Amino acid sequence: MPSANPRIISRTLSSISRLSRGMVEPHPFARNAVTTTPHEWRAGDLAKRLGKTSAAYVPFYVVLLGWPLGAKWALNGRL
Repeated sequence: MPSANPRIISRTLSSISRLSRGMVEPHPFARNAVTTTPHEWRAGDLAKRLGKTSAAYVPFYVVLLGWPLGAKWALNGRL
């Protein structure tokens, strides 16, 4: 198996560093807005949304993860 050429390694590392320098974001990240006020916390709306979402997800995951226990109970060792 041939050994790695040092020139190829240095060229690869320099191209990787050049690429990483180009990935810098040109503007400040997460600036706070001066002209607008932040949104208010609407706990009632979020709780209602959480309830609707969990009404769909909880039964699905109970069936998905609980079917082995249901099969064990239904078959009662008769398999």
